Amino acid sequence: MSGHPFTGVYTGANYAPYYFTAAEFGSEKAFETYGNRLLRYIDSRIKFTVDQLRHHFGVATINSWSWGGNRQYSGLRLPGEPYYKQSSDHSYGQAADIVFKDITAKEVRDFIEANPDKFPFITFIEEGESVDWLHISVSCVRETFGLKKLNSIVFWSLDTGQFRVIERSKSFSLVPFLQGAK
Repeated sequence: MSGHPFTGVYTGANYAPYYFTAAEFGSEKAFETYGNRLLRYIDSRIKFTVDQLRHHFGVATINSWSWGGNRQYSGLRLPGEPYYKQSSDHSYGQAADIVFKDITAKEVRDFIEANPDKFPFITFIEEGESVDWLHISVSCVRETFGLKKLNSIVFWSLDTGQFRVIERSKSFSLVPFLQGAK
């Protein structure tokens, strides 16, 4: 954890994660290449959102290689690494795959679906029978899925390739997440 408290306020492009270190956002190669500067290549909305999720659901892991775990391609992916695709949001620091200690990924997805206004920057979630991680993205998926509204989350099935759209409420506003932001 960083030295500042998690406030739930998004502070913009320079948002510094509270619960996660730079090493947790990238592979061993990425961290060896960039060190703590790796955070420059992670979209601030992903950093904020994974902090929100960790704060709400408890212990969560993106990459665990730095403490001897087997997860290392669940954040930023570099060319030449396993699972790298130029078109993937992981390649642009706009996606993360997260596992939780005390709750299943399906339970987290169900909560987000029922409460989309609580997670303002999530635009895309993968789901499916065998998906035991939470994949979130903050990229603009409006054109990809032909959406008429920006204010929604796409849930895409790895099993069927089908998607469904969960819209945020008409009263949704970013203001509560920005109050106090500079």
